[in-house]
Amino acid sequence: MKLICIQPWSSLPIDSKDDVDPFADGFHVRMAKQLKKRTNKYQFECWRPEWKLKKPILTKRDGIVYRAFPSFRPSLGFLNKFIQNGATMASPHFRYSFLREYSPSLIRELRKVAKQDKTIVQLYGFGDLGYLICLFKSNSPITGFHAGAAPFSSSTSTMVSHFPVSLFENKALSKIDILVASTRKYYDYFYGKFKDVRFFQPMGVDFDFFKPSSKEEAKRKLGITPETKVLLHVGRLDIGKGVDNIIEIFHRLKDKYKIELLLVGGLKSDPLYNIAVDSGARVYERMDQSHMPGFYNASDVYLFTRFYKNSKEAWTEEFMGMGAATMEAMSCNVPTVGTNLIHFIGTHAERIEVGRIPKNLNEAIEYTSNILENPSHFSRIREIACSYYSWDVIADNFFGVYDELSKRYWGRFYHAY
Repeated sequence: MKLICIQPWSSLPIDSKDDVDPFADGFHVRMAKQLKKRTNKYQFECWRPEWKLKKPILTKRDGIVYRAFPSFRPSLGFLNKFIQNGATMASPHFRYSFLREYSPSLIRELRKVAKQDKTIVQLYGFGDLGYLICLFKSNSPITGFHAGAAPFSSSTSTMVSHFPVSLFENKALSKIDILVASTRKYYDYFYGKFKDVRFFQPMGVDFDFFKPSSKEEAKRKLGITPETKVLLHVGRLDIGKGVDNIIEIFHRLKDKYKIELLLVGGLKSDPLYNIAVDSGARVYERMDQSHMPGFYNASDVYLFTRFYKNSKEAWTEEFMGMGAATMEAMSCNVPTVGTNLIHFIGTHAERIEVGRIPKNLNEAIEYTSNILENPSHFSRIREIACSYYSWDVIADNFFGVYDELSKRYWGRFYHAY
């Protein structure tokens, strides 16, 4: 039986000059690799669109098939960057308006493969292409999980920015056999509207790879003295990630501590890239995951401080999810000061042991300072996080989903153990 994991957007940013890497990292790839470690019952394939391709590519490595298909994105040419940056600065959730992507060849091939083989389709996130895959599905089971954005139907701005696909959101989701919500808000929003909506964490962390090591040594490897306090953020450099607030926290704590800010994973095209460089932070562009444990282990606090201008924007935060980088920081025993900790799925008592949730910038500064002064109060982060975010826990949930779908469609279980 085939299990096709699909990421419905390109791995390359729209202005990238890099060549297409058939084995490019993505959450659908991480998922396939982790599930394959735990079962040999499925033939795993990782599919995605790529806007740079002129024709499809197919290759295989370590028993997993990788496929990428030509796609296109609506574009206003050289104006794209300016409009996107302006819209994102005006309102963080407008970022998702620029992930519109379409790949007719991927949809055609998926329908063809699904008719030839017993196939389960696993969507990582939706977006315009994800919904079109659902609308044009063949008679094969499909499960999809929410990857962090608010539903198109949740606000006028998202309805308009994703028009006309937003008109078909509910119809597309009704085609999904099992819809997995990664946040309580998303679950509550859709529960009862569709036949099978479930709430569990759909993305995990490799705790064997992301693990604590000597903080002093990790700092030395980055050219940082052991006594220096280190703040870390991983992700795009825009206000949607709270990077403007993170830079301000860094500036405000400079007078109190010998301190460094590491900003990892941004691009030169990000709206706050130049501001980040000028701030004195150490800015590192996107890099292979193999380098990331060193950054986490060098850091004393992980920051994700996204605040909103009004209650309407703040409402979208409840859909967003905690994010993989925060989970990776936890696995390295690094405390978080982050608004995204509202999505931590453990108990309230456990959440207090992994970090703090600030309501505003001043609280974020206070909490960051308190953690820097009292690191021993956060000694159980990895132990707690492992109970909820390890791939062993998450794989069991998905194998249960796949067994159910096998039973529904083909009358028997394909046990994954």
